Amino acid sequence: MAIPTLGSEKIPIRTIGKNFIMSFRPLSLWASIFSVLIGWAASWRGTGLFARQIYRFHNMAILGLCLILAVSLQIACNFANDYYDIKSGLDYNRPKEQEDQARTTLEPKSYLRRFIIFLLLAILSGISAVVLSNIVIGGKIIMLFLGALCLFAVWGYSGSKHPYGYQGLGEIMSFAFFGPVSVVGTYYLLGSEKRLFNGHDFSVVLGASIAYGLVVAAMLMIDNLRDLKSDSENGKITLPFYLGKNFAKIVYFVILILAAILGGFVMPNNLIILPVIIIVSGFQIYNFTQDNWKSAFKMHALIGILFGLYLL
Repeated sequence: MAIPTLGSEKIPIRTIGKNFIMSFRPLSLWASIFSVLIGWAASWRGTGLFARQIYRFHNMAILGLCLILAVSLQIACNFANDYYDIKSGLDYNRPKEQEDQARTTLEPKSYLRRFIIFLLLAILSGISAVVLSNIVIGGKIIMLFLGALCLFAVWGYSGSKHPYGYQGLGEIMSFAFFGPVSVVGTYYLLGSEKRLFNGHDFSVVLGASIAYGLVVAAMLMIDNLRDLKSDSENGKITLPFYLGKNFAKIVYFVILILAAILGGFVMPNNLIILPVIIIVSGFQIYNFTQDNWKSAFKMHALIGILFGLYLL
């Protein structure tokens, strides 16, 4: 399929800047940011005043590197997905929402270059975070292995011979890597290895990571529901395809309910945020009944941020 080009048409600088920003999918970046912040918040709970003073100088640098790592990996995955979707013609057979328009104004090689840049940034920040951490050598080796696994997951979503994003596994992998891998990994890197397998501390961190992973998986389900028709016509099989459109909508809200219940168990002091989440989710029901996916995605960004605060 021929790739549409802009030809000799001049594009306003403002439009170019807007498309550049939207190509990063900013409405989804809360997923990587809060996955790190939840692990960070868990790492300093129960520490003494002196430990917190040390924390500010050393661990804040690691925190910054973890944030760069997580955001860079998410952006790299987005660009890789865009690159392979454009090559297969998927993006040109979809309803053109604002972010889709931003994606289709560039040639495929531009996405490939951006993918490589952010992948390299993720590698550099990840190695730096592991080197700076105070964990034992064995732990550093494990974290480097997990980092390599994350890189493989970024490429494997849409770039491998059998991309798991095209086999209905996108939501499951998003749950795993934005949830337990990112949250617990951040918690471990920030000097909490002695408390990692402590019964109470570990159960709280693991519970929060599972709840948060569910919310991120629900975000991808909205994206896949929006593109269900075009994806299935072009051979991209996603979870909503297997579940069916109506049942997938029900599963979305079941996921949010499970995340809210689990979050209440592990973070009972933050229950004040739960009513706000319930009210916002009520508006989301209307978006789903109207198949208003653009509004639904924006609403879920707010839900995701609220869940992030709920689990801090």
